[in-house]
Amino acid sequence: MTEKNERFEVTNDSQLNWALGKYKEHKIQFDEYDIQAEESRKILEEKYNSELYGIEQRRLKLQAEEQKEMDYFKGLAEQYYLTLETKNPKKTINGSVRFSKKENVSYDDNLLSELKEKGLNRFISVKTKTIESVDKKALKAFVKDGGQLMSEDGEIVEGFKFDKTEEFTVKV
Repeated sequence: MTEKNERFEVTNDSQLNWALGKYKEHKIQFDEYDIQAEESRKILEEKYNSELYGIEQRRLKLQAEEQKEMDYFKGLAEQYYLTLETKNPKKTINGSVRFSKKENVSYDDNLLSELKEKGLNRFISVKTKTIESVDKKALKAFVKDGGQLMSEDGEIVEGFKFDKTEEFTVKV
């Protein structure tokens, strides 16, 4: 048997009121789904963030423990390396150790104006007519380990420090 569903039509104010009431019921339910989804999202986000925080804290703790162990074994390797007559890199199947030179260069913001003031233009790099900067390469070449920069009249130029250190490195 075939039934034909007829489409309802609003033909008066009473039917309009009924249709708007049904619309309102569905709108309330529609909005309720948004509210429920948002509440669920917030709960999951809080749980997720809490779990992430816990994971991050555990990672940091474990890495600190591993770093402590690595430092211990690096110290053992360094003690042995220092007993060797030559300080050439030492290689084994598991890795290598050596002392590597590290250059530490630092200067403050006033160095450029101080270099100009003391007539040390050879340490100033001119990029354009209006843009100048400190020529770090020229400074490093001129100043030796732990040394200081001095003007022609023997006055120390403040704001620049350059030194070389040796650092024990392990590569695995």
